[in-house]
Amino acid sequence: MAKLINKRTAYVGLSAFAILLAAGVLYDFYVFSSVKTVSVQANYMGYTNSADLEKSAEIILVGRPLKKLEDRQKVETAYSDGTLQDFYTLTELEVEKVLKNTTSENIRAGKTFVAIEPIVMDQGLTGKTKLTLEDYSEMKENHHYLLFLKAGSPGIYGVINMNNGKFDLDQPEIMANKSHSDIGEKLKADFMKKYDLR
Repeated sequence: MAKLINKRTAYVGLSAFAILLAAGVLYDFYVFSSVKTVSVQANYMGYTNSADLEKSAEIILVGRPLKKLEDRQKVETAYSDGTLQDFYTLTELEVEKVLKNTTSENIRAGKTFVAIEPIVMDQGLTGKTKLTLEDYSEMKENHHYLLFLKAGSPGIYGVINMNNGKFDLDQPEIMANKSHSDIGEKLKADFMKKYDLR
C-alpha cells in the first residue's frame, strides 16, 4: 500500500511539474517575449528633399550599431506626477565613414560614436513594449546605416527626419507610412548616388 501511495505521489508530483514547466514555456513564448509597439505623435522638422536634409544635418556618417535594441542604454524621464516626459535610446555605433562634420566632435572611421534614437524597449510581465516617436524603427545590430544627425543638446546627437534620416545600406526598410516610405526611397537613392555608397 505504501509503495502504491509513493508511486501515485511521484506520478502526481511529476505531472504537476510537467504542467508548470509547459505553462512557463508557453508564458515566456506567447506573453513575456511578445512585443507591442506604441507610437507617439511628435512635432519635428521633416525634410522631403536631399539638399535640405543634408544642409540641416551637423553630422553625416556611415556606421553600424554594435548591440541589439534591448541591450542598448535607454533613457526615460518623467514629470513629478510620473507622466512620461521624454524617452530615447543611446545607440553606440562603429563609424565607418564620416561624410560631414560641422561640430567640434572628433569623429573618425574605426572609432565609436553614440547617437540618439527616438525609441525605447521596456520589458514587463505582460511582454515587451516598444515605445517610439512617429513609427520610428530602430537601427538593427550590425547593419550599415547612412545617418543624418543633429545636436539635441550640447554633445548629444540624434537622428533627424525620423525614419528618413537613417538609411539601411544592407536592406530596404519597411515603413508604416507609405508616403514617408516613398520619400525615404527617393532620399536614399539620391544619397547612394551622391556619396557612391553600395
